[in-house]
Amino acid sequence: MADRVFKNVTIIGLGLMGSSLGKAIIKYCHGIKVTAVVRREEIVDKVISRKAAHNCTLNIEEGLKNADLVILSMPVKTICGFCEKISPFIKQGAVVTDMGSTKEKIIFSMRKNLPAAVNFIGSHPMAGSEKTGIDSSYAELFQNSICVLTPDETQNAQTTDKTKLFWESVGCEIKIMSAKTHDYLIGAISHIPHLMASILVNFASQVSSDNFSAIGFASTGFIDTTRIASGSVPMWQDICLSNKKNIVEHLNAIKDNIDTITDALVNNDTDKIKFFLKNAQKYRNNHLLKDK
Repeated sequence: MADRVFKNVTIIGLGLMGSSLGKAIIKYCHGIKVTAVVRREEIVDKVISRKAAHNCTLNIEEGLKNADLVILSMPVKTICGFCEKISPFIKQGAVVTDMGSTKEKIIFSMRKNLPAAVNFIGSHPMAGSEKTGIDSSYAELFQNSICVLTPDETQNAQTTDKTKLFWESVGCEIKIMSAKTHDYLIGAISHIPHLMASILVNFASQVSSDNFSAIGFASTGFIDTTRIASGSVPMWQDICLSNKKNIVEHLNAIKDNIDTITDALVNNDTDKIKFFLKNAQKYRNNHLLKDK
């Protein structure tokens, strides 16, 4: 189990993801001591009382003193800028990973700033919620979710194996791929859906007739479809900007899909309309609901 390779884990950033991970480690990895590093004094007591860590501190050096594994749980831009701050305090041979939604920019920053004796590997647990903060956290967040690991060409196999074992111990299924592949694929199934949910809400809020607004009639279907538009704006802004090349490519492909169904409707092409709807239904039922 994970406690055989990591005895002391430090989590920096105790929002929803970081505090849920702390709770998961405490619940499922009994031999691991969890230390949290936070920015605000008022969070310290909450972290301890919510059992998201065994110890909590505002001091980075103190928090990293004994860490075998360091996990950065914060927005992508913050992660990229934070590696310089932690570099002087990480012990030789420790593993550093992150929970960011994009990987190429993070890996570039880590290569540039971390000491050669520190092992970095990118992680992306595909779990979360539109809710934020420690009060929304829970230990089971990572159960039956996918965690993507993105080792680069400098990575040793032992670091990958140890990190894989750690994420498995809190309930994740592991997929290993390059950072480039990760950012391209995850852009399509995570970043684009968030933008599409925001587009739908913005669009509906602008549609009105006879003093009625369309958004006022939104019910469960629209609310379920746009749930993720409630997510953290700073976090999603960072994600979009850090993966903008892939996102723009995907948006252009979506325009082609919109043109296809628009033309079919204009031309009353029932076969194309049926194929468009049937194809989406098939993929959703066969691939997204296969274990339901």
